[in-house]
Amino acid sequence: MPKRKLPEVCTVTASAGLMVAVTLLILSLAGVKSSEYAAILRTGSLQAMDELRYHTAKETILPEGNFLKAGKIEKEHNDIALNVTMSTPQSYYLRGYVGEVYTKNSWQKADASKLYTYRDTFYWLHKENFYGQTQLADVANLLDDNLMEPNDITIENVNASSKYLYMPYELLNYQDVQETYANEIGDSRDTVQGIKGERNYHYMAWQNEIKNYPTLVQNLSLKEDSGDVKDYLEKESYYNAFVYDIYTQIPDSTRNMLQNHLGKFDSTTHMSYEEAKDNILSYLSEHVIYSTGVSAMPAGGDFLQYFLEESGSGYSVHYATAAVMMFRYYGIPARYVEGYLVTPEDISGVEEGSTISIPENHAHA
Repeated sequence: MPKRKLPEVCTVTASAGLMVAVTLLILSLAGVKSSEYAAILRTGSLQAMDELRYHTAKETILPEGNFLKAGKIEKEHNDIALNVTMSTPQSYYLRGYVGEVYTKNSWQKADASKLYTYRDTFYWLHKENFYGQTQLADVANLLDDNLMEPNDITIENVNASSKYLYMPYELLNYQDVQETYANEIGDSRDTVQGIKGERNYHYMAWQNEIKNYPTLVQNLSLKEDSGDVKDYLEKESYYNAFVYDIYTQIPDSTRNMLQNHLGKFDSTTHMSYEEAKDNILSYLSEHVIYSTGVSAMPAGGDFLQYFLEESGSGYSVHYATAAVMMFRYYGIPARYVEGYLVTPEDISGVEEGSTISIPENHAHA
């Protein structure tokens, strides 16, 4: 990793500090309680630093988990975010930012001390070549579900945040993308190299497998007595314990609010995935309206409560936050993610090895 130049680091730090001071003054004038400063300032100061380090002059739609930035989308946002070149053009969701812990004003990463309790688990899993990032592709490969050649993908990050590597859930060679990830705990801390992040990289992936997920799960259970599948399921069981511990957490106030909206549910078990999905889709379809014209929530407010009980409208950031917390309420692990869609329309008629330009308006949580 190249050494950081001191003047550059000092400039970034000083600029971020000024932004924090201004934010503090605004919060004070807005009447936000002093007890709420810490969380808001922590999110704001970190993102101020990120704006200077990882963003171009172009505006982006994605708030990187900061709900105070999830306001009205007034522009078309047709500027190019990513240039994607694939040996076999496929539609994908390219995951970037991952939020693990819900606070009323943002999504945050899981607490480092909590993750640290799983250090031995992930040391062993990674030694055994089990990565959460490659789980979907590993299962497809294990079941011989995919007869296509792996897809060679090159990303040129034009205007998206360079803090993240935008990668599909069908990723094949995660440990080759960044060897340092072998020492990471979990599968969402995709730290990039360099003070300015990374804007050019490539990796291998299977074809789009998200749509085949129910079939993959069913076929996996049918072959659970075979040696390779049994070995995989053993490793997955340890990963599963981590996932249920970390990604089903809900603040008590949020749980009480969701109970008022969804009815009582025994959180010692989990609802079936299909029933939970149907319940959530039904609730959101009936009670809120999709709109990019929604105002940002007031400082010091609760984002989910504001969406469900006050504004009643929002876009992908709002819907994704609500869905994640509702899945968790039903006992199903879920995380909030932001990234870019490569749609079937984007790849229509595109030749192998050709570059597809993905505009900022393909950004979705």
